[in-house]
Amino acid sequence: MSQKELQRVSVISACIKGDMACARAAGLLCLSVRQIKRLKKRMREDGEAALAHANRGRPSHRRLPDAVGARIVQLSRSTYAGFNDHHLCEKLVEREGFTLSRETLRRLLRKNGLGSPRKRRACDDIRLGYWKYPANSHMIFFLCHP
Repeated sequence: MSQKELQRVSVISACIKGDMACARAAGLLCLSVRQIKRLKKRMREDGEAALAHANRGRPSHRRLPDAVGARIVQLSRSTYAGFNDHHLCEKLVEREGFTLSRETLRRLLRKNGLGSPRKRRACDDIRLGYWKYPANSHMIFFLCHP
């Protein structure tokens, strides 16, 4: 249980024992008195675990199905090999009929060890911090005052 849920258990159990009024518990947990009564009822029936979030341990209903993910990874390795994430996402939507965001595609590919290919620049002397002037020459700056 999280810290918030543990606090909720202690406050509701104090409320059940009669040490704390429902209105006070509602103020501490930032809930309504009606919600406190509902939580008290659930805790009496099912114990402390009833106060944990009901979706804990369940997969998200918005997740990408495994078969679709496997198909996308297979396409990215074969048909669309060498495409970057953005271009691959556009082609999957346009040609294959998938509906997914670029970020979802990026997460799926990284999870399967596929990075976005990048074109590397030729090595520039300026980017490396070297000057184009020979070491023994000097640059002369002139200050002109009107």
